[in-house]
Amino acid sequence: MSWIEVKAILAAPPPDWSIYIDIFERHGCDNTIETDDPPALTSAVVDVPGAGAVIAALTAYLERAGAVVESC
Repeated sequence: MSWIEVKAILAAPPPDWSIYIDIFERHGCDNTIETDDPPALTSAVVDVPGAGAVIAALTAYLERAGAVVESC
């Protein structure tokens, strides 16, 4: 099984990461990793048919929450 990594990069660490964690969880990403430099939250989407639509929706929500999103 392969995965597509999705990273939400923020300008500064938020006082509460839960809004971003919740967005990932609502899109099927139950595990996230926080990093400090740069402040980011990373997870992965299973690479199956329909994964592109999940990533597009996840990206849109994260961007509305103020993150810059990278996926690979």
